[in-house]
Amino acid sequence: SAYDTGFKLGTYNYAMPTSQATQLSQLLAGEPNLRTVIVSLGANDVLQDESADLIVQNLGTIIRRNRAMGLSNLERSDGNQIQVVLTTIPPLGLTQADPREKIREQVNADIAANYGDYGANGFVDFDKAVSGTTPGQVAANLLTNSQPNATYYSDLAAAILAALRFPPTIQL
Repeated sequence: SAYDTGFKLGTYNYAMPTSQATQLSQLLAGEPNLRTVIVSLGANDVLQDESADLIVQNLGTIIRRNRAMGLSNLERSDGNQIQVVLTTIPPLGLTQADPREKIREQVNADIAANYGDYGANGFVDFDKAVSGTTPGQVAANLLTNSQPNATYYSDLAAAILAALRFPPTIQL
């Protein structure tokens, strides 16, 4: 629900609206067999011309342990913490001249170099998995009528599976 337990005043309970990050944490905490969460966010922020700093801050807000409801604080039913995997932002079809492409590249470079600072246990390079030969563009064979096709999504899934090969780069 969009409300936490709120507060009690006398004999009345009042529900308080929560942040989206807290709602997400509360939803995931209720999943009994949850082991891993893959966080793939930021594309819409880039397209809305948000700053790289704000996107990085928002990702950290969702994941970090220093937040009571950060995803990296959630525990599995066996008492172990869930694993959090962060992905880079795949190409958005922006030209190199578009300042938003520079923002995407900056966020991706930060994720690759500093995923642990976000509170993630690992990262998957979605950018590399579906990029074409032109920077910022999806490989042509992964698009149908300018939209991602089934092969595009298969390549993203393959990037996650590749992280599981021995020795695993991400422990799920």
